[in-house]
Parts: sequence; C-alpha cells; structure tokens
Amino acid sequence: MRTVTFSELCNMDFYVKDIEIHCDPNVIPPVPFICKKGDKPFSRFFMIEQGSMLFYKDPSKSKLLLKAKEGDIVYLPCDVCYYSEWDTGKNGRYTSVLFNMTDNNEIISISQDLMCIVEDKDNIYRPMFTELYKTWIKGGIGYKISCKAHLYELIHNFALSSMKQELKHSYSNIYKGILYLENNYITDVSVNELAQMCHVSEGTFRRLFKEYKSMSPVKYRNMLRIRKAAELLKSGGYTVTEAAELVNMADICYFSKMFKKTMNSNPSECKVGE
Repeated sequence: MRTVTFSELCNMDFYVKDIEIHCDPNVIPPVPFICKKGDKPFSRFFMIEQGSMLFYKDPSKSKLLLKAKEGDIVYLPCDVCYYSEWDTGKNGRYTSVLFNMTDNNEIISISQDLMCIVEDKDNIYRPMFTELYKTWIKGGIGYKISCKAHLYELIHNFALSSMKQELKHSYSNIYKGILYLENNYITDVSVNELAQMCHVSEGTFRRLFKEYKSMSPVKYRNMLRIRKAAELLKSGGYTVTEAAELVNMADICYFSKMFKKTMNSNPSECKVGE
C-alpha cells in the first residue's frame, strides 16, 4: 500500500472500488469499538453528525490518537488498529463511507494514521454525505456508479481544500494567484494581473512563484497547456491543430516547439491510449 497526499491525488488517474456506506442515526454512548489488524480492508471517511468520539491506540486508552467532534470528518486508513468510543453526553450519529482507492492496481492511502480531514463548520459536506447514503440505500439501476460519482466529488473537494490550505500556509502572499492560474491556464491572464489579485508587485509575484514551481508563471502556464494538449491528442479525438487551438496556442510552429521541449516528442508522435 502506498501513501499519497490529497494534493497529489489532483494529478493522479486513480480509481475508487469496493464502496459501502453505513449510517447509524442513534448511537448511545459510550459504545466502544475495537478495530484490529485485518478487521477492515477498507479506508473510511467517517463523518460525525452528532456527538463526539475519542480514538485511542488500544483499549488501555494510554494514548489518545484523536478527538473528533460534531461536524468533523475523520479519515481511517485501511487496516489501521485503534480503539474508539463515543464521548459521554448526547447520543451519537455518523455516516461512514468505506472504499479503496487504487493506482495501477496498487492500493493507495491518504495517511497511515487517523486524521481529521476537515471541520465542516459551514455545513458544506453534511448534505453530500446525506445524499451519498440516500443513493446507497435507495439502490436501483447503476446505483453504485452514482455512489462512486458522489465519492469522487467528495475526494475532489477534500483535495482542493487541502491544496488551498497548503498554499495559504507556505505561500500566503500569492496563493490566490497560484490557484487562479491552476484553474485558468487556458486564458491569457498576465503576470501583472495575477500579482494584482494578490496585492503584491509583479516582481514579488515572479520571485515567490519561482520558489513554488522552480519556473516562471508563463513557463508553468505553457507547461500546463502542453500537458493538456498531449492528453487531448492521446484521446484520439483531436488533430494537432485542434488541440493547439483548444489550449490557446493557435500558432502551430510555436506550439510544436513548446510541445517538443516539454514532452520530448513531436505532437504528431502522440499515440492513442498511451
């Protein structure tokens, strides 16, 4: 099993499999639960909708791993060992999403340890968990496909939130410009406009961005365009000219030059399915 971060998932072609959804609307504290090695061959997103939970290393409760409160979404890695119990107080309620993620047939995990992914203070994720559970319980034709679609949306939101937090922590002065460029690299936004979004000088933005990506903003934008063009060409549905136009690099000579420099091959050499 390989461990990756949520941010890394943004650039991976991973798959979700073995999905199950569980919900208990009325857990009476303390209700302990012991997870031993081999018990749970799944990773889990565990949303506490009411009450709070304590997670310990073992039943002796000598080491507290995590305290999760109402609104917290906890990630429980595949095959992790722990002892948990609902904290005293009001009854508990939770929704648990069991699943596995694979990349090239290898199971991947977000962490080797229990972790709180997000505190759902703005009630963004609770409706998503509710809809996922409703879809699972209702069943019907293709319901597992629909459940996986909901789960991919959850993972996508977690990944974007994680990336945003990492950027705010390490590049607080320019993270807004970085995120804008990541999401709008097809447009011809200038470096000066990105700097203005962040209320810094163009020189400061260029310097900090180079610390972040080891290249200039324009070079990074072109790299993203070329990678997208390569993806379009490998799909087999676009000509070189069409791919170049779609990524806003209509000058074929320039596009071909940048493509070879970035991908170490000519656009015409892209093969379907590679």
